[in-house]
Amino acid sequence: MNSYPIKHGLFVNKRSLYLIATVGVLSAPSQMISLLGVLFFILFVMKDLSFGERKFSIYIFISVSVISLVFHSFYTGVSQFVKSFVFFLFISPFLVYSFSVNRRGEYFSEDFIKRFIEVYFIIQALFCFLSILITVAAGRFTGFDTDFGDVVAGSFRNPLVLTQDTANKSFSFLTILLLYYYISQFRQSVNVVLVLVMVGLVFLASVTHLTLFAVLALCISKFKLNKYFLFAVLSAFLTLFLYKYLQPVNFRLINERLELVLSTLGNLENLYLIGDKGEYLYNFIITSKDEFFRLLTVGFGHGNYSSRASILLVGGFGSSGILDVSKEMMSNTYPLLQEFLTKPLWQRGAFYFPYNDFVSLLAELGGVCFFILLFSFARRLIGMFSNRDAVFYFSFIILASLVDHYIEYFAPLAVFFILIISRKKCEKFG
Repeated sequence: MNSYPIKHGLFVNKRSLYLIATVGVLSAPSQMISLLGVLFFILFVMKDLSFGERKFSIYIFISVSVISLVFHSFYTGVSQFVKSFVFFLFISPFLVYSFSVNRRGEYFSEDFIKRFIEVYFIIQALFCFLSILITVAAGRFTGFDTDFGDVVAGSFRNPLVLTQDTANKSFSFLTILLLYYYISQFRQSVNVVLVLVMVGLVFLASVTHLTLFAVLALCISKFKLNKYFLFAVLSAFLTLFLYKYLQPVNFRLINERLELVLSTLGNLENLYLIGDKGEYLYNFIITSKDEFFRLLTVGFGHGNYSSRASILLVGGFGSSGILDVSKEMMSNTYPLLQEFLTKPLWQRGAFYFPYNDFVSLLAELGGVCFFILLFSFARRLIGMFSNRDAVFYFSFIILASLVDHYIEYFAPLAVFFILIISRKKCEKFG
C-alpha cells in the first residue's frame, strides 16, 4: 500500500475545494457552465494520473488513431481534425480512466468520499423536489408516468425550465453508478433513508432502460445461487411490479419493446420492426460486411458515423451544423435522424434513437482501437474493484451504450470517475 497523504474534512483544504468546484461545475444546469468542467477535469484529474503500466496499449491506440486521422483527412480535409478533437474530448473521461493506473498525488479518505457523495445526493434531491413542486404548482402534473420523467433531472437542468433534453438521463445514469458505489463500498454505514430517496427519484425520472439495465447488471454481477443473487432477482420483480402499478404506460412500453427485440432474434431483417434504431443497426451490419477490413483497422473516422460529436457538428439534433455530413454518415445515420426529428414525442424515446455509443465507437475508432479500449476499461475496473463490482459497472455501462451516447455524456462519467479515483488507494475496493 502506498502512503499518500490523506485529507480529512469536507471543506478544509485547497484540494477538497478543487474537487467540490469540479463536481459542481460538471453538474451545473447550464451547458455553458458545465463546459468549464473540461478544464477542471484536466487540471484536477489528468495531471495527477499515472499511465506507466498501460504504455503498450496506449501506443497502439494512439498509433492507429493517428493513422485513421491522417487517412480520413484526405477525404474530409481539415474538418477531420475538428471532428477528431471533439470526438476525443467527449470520450476523454472514459478514455483517461481506462488507460490510467493510479494517482500520483494525494488521496481523500473513505470518510471524506462517503460524506461527499451523501452531500451530493442531498443537493440532487433538493433540485428534484424543487422541480416537482414547480410542476405541481404550475398545474402540469398528470401523474407519475412517462411524461413525469422529464421533470426529475437533479441539478442537470434548471428547475424553472422544462425542456426535452438529456438532463434526466444524465441524472439517472450518474445516480445509479454512485448509488451502487455508495452501497457496495460503505455497506454497514450507508444512510438508508437517503438511498431510498435517490432510488425513488431514479424511478420517477422514468429513464426506463437505465433502471432495467441496472437491475440486469445486478443479476449478472451476482450470478451465483446465494443471498445476493436472490436479492438481485427480487429487485427485478419489484422493479417490474412498481412499473406495472405506478407507471402503467411505461410498463406497457417495456412489454411491447421486449416483444419487438425478441422478434428480431434469428432474422436480421426483422430489425426494421423496432423502428429507426433497428434500421440503423441493420444498415451498420450491411456496411460492416462491405467495409470489413476498413472497419477492423482505421474505422470510418472520428466524428464520421453516429457519435454524439458527429451529430452535433453537422446539426443532426436540430441545431445549426458547422461541418458537412460525411459520406458514411449520409448513407446511414443522417437521413434516419432527419426522419426521427419529425416524429411525435412518443416515438422519439431512447429506444428509437438511430444511434448508440457501442456501434458509434466501433465504427469511428475501428475494431483494433475499440477492443483495446474495452479491454483496458475492463482491466482497470478489475484492478480497482472486486470481481462482482467490476462486472456490474462494466455490464451497466456497456448495456447503456447500446441505447444512447452514455459514454460520450462527459459530465456523468467525469463526476463518477473523479470520485472513485480520488478515494484512498488500497488493494481493491469491495
